[in-house]
Amino acid sequence: MTGLFIVIEGPNGVGKTTVASLLGTRLRERSAARVHLTPEPTHTPLGRLLRSSESVLTGRALALAMAADRYLHVECEIIPRLDDLGKRADN
Repeated sequence: MTGLFIVIEGPNGVGKTTVASLLGTRLRERSAARVHLTPEPTHTPLGRLLRSSESVLTGRALALAMAADRYLHVECEIIPRLDDLGKRADN
């Protein structure tokens, strides 16, 4: 399997979503690459709760909630997408 796995990290409000969107558009325009954009916190119920609670959740509570959301993200979205790509490459 060949491909890229790109992560854009940074604090809230610095333009990560904008940069990711522009990068995704550019990759789609210039190659046959399949692009899958996905955020953290996720769009799951836990991720939505985190987004709405950022002003009240702090410290260890925020870190643990973010870790739980990331675990779900990896298990339920990222690994299945990578497995899908691996299966397509084998065929």
